[in-house]
Amino acid sequence: YTYTFFSFYLDTSCVNPPRVENANIISNQMRRFPSGERVRYECIKPFEIFGEVEVMCLNGTWTEPPQCKDSTGKCGSPPPIENGDLTSFPRSVYSPGSSVEYQCQSLYQLEGSKTIVCRAGEWSEPPKCLRKYFSVLRGPGKIRAVNTILCCVQENIHKLKKIYSLECFSTTY
Repeated sequence: YTYTFFSFYLDTSCVNPPRVENANIISNQMRRFPSGERVRYECIKPFEIFGEVEVMCLNGTWTEPPQCKDSTGKCGSPPPIENGDLTSFPRSVYSPGSSVEYQCQSLYQLEGSKTIVCRAGEWSEPPKCLRKYFSVLRGPGKIRAVNTILCCVQENIHKLKKIYSLECFSTTY
């Protein structure tokens, strides 16, 4: 019998602590942070810290970082959405009650409210931009388009059970 022994090293350290908007890291900077090492944040005035003031490296992953918010209820820039844009130029600070609107890029449709509102320093839930689907035509011999795939639906009746067969092919537009 031949025995082979393997030796390996599992790196559980972390690099680059999470970036916190409107905050500075007040701990010593390192290239690599060993598991268990902590990094402390301090908010830039007039922002106040919400959440834990420190993050910790745990087996190669940082714990949840704090947020620095204006305690007067103002909001920062609205969150970006995938495949969508604001209808106005974003500002860095919005007063409570301010609202912004989103629109989707072509071939995408809005799901949810197009308007979000700043309340108590937080934006309401932004919408999503989902890929548009073509309308579905149902029934025997009909063609339906879903994204960029066309499917021909055939309906057969066999012993009082409906059997559908699907024949699909890609399309180019």
